[in-house]
Amino acid sequence: MSIFIRCILIILICFSFNRLRAETKIDVDIISSYSQSSPATHILLTAVQELNKHDSEYTYRVVSAPGANGKIAIDKYKANSDSKKQISVLYSDIEILKLNNEDVSKYSNVNLWSYHFYVCVSEKSPIDTFEDLISYLKSNKKQTYFYGLPEGGTSAGVNIITSLKNHYHLDKVEIVKYKTLFDLQSAVLRNEIDFIPQASIPSALQGLKPILSTAKTRSINFSKIPTGKELNIQNFIFSANVSFIFQEKENEVKIKNISKWILNNEVVIDLIQKNGMIPDA
Repeated sequence: MSIFIRCILIILICFSFNRLRAETKIDVDIISSYSQSSPATHILLTAVQELNKHDSEYTYRVVSAPGANGKIAIDKYKANSDSKKQISVLYSDIEILKLNNEDVSKYSNVNLWSYHFYVCVSEKSPIDTFEDLISYLKSNKKQTYFYGLPEGGTSAGVNIITSLKNHYHLDKVEIVKYKTLFDLQSAVLRNEIDFIPQASIPSALQGLKPILSTAKTRSINFSKIPTGKELNIQNFIFSANVSFIFQEKENEVKIKNISKWILNNEVVIDLIQKNGMIPDA
């Protein structure tokens, strides 16, 4: 057999082998409860792009399923998890399970990154500091003051106002709920409500003036904003975790390895930090 024919055979064998590997790659569907425009989605898409560059055994896909306070994503995950031909994992906050009356004990989760919250007023408000806000809420300028929350939101927003009311005896403050985060933010910009909680994500803070942080320490992006801990407000450290959530124990090792790889990727870590989030250690 000539050397030329041998080379051709080797090329064909390698081609066939690589094609077989491509055809037998396992799909990993990551079902996201976040909207397409969310920074959490942007980070996930970047992470998946990086994973697909480096993992020859699996093909990673993002399945966008926002809406209905996470129910659409949960239902999609349950439907996908019945298939043995792929791995499915939910990408969300564990809080959505509680909001949808799911049995949390049946799920496992791996935290990826987290973000905290700010107490905010409109950027056009004459209130410049948290001390200004407390003085205003204790004044007699209005019979009732309003704190806004989104319908079906996580428990953090309620916990924030509960702590503030208890610590400062804010008897005149009432909660008003809006259908969406957009409606909520529009209401505070129109001065329909006095203050709101908002995630520590730069894009979410547009048009708002942060005046108090729920983090343990001050943020690099907003170093002048004090924390509730500094002001000795009891039980005022609140954050939300973005996680991989799943039920199938047989996939646990793989999902943990994916998470570890993502959190060691410099491109992804840089994007997490630019969006005001903290990578899980």
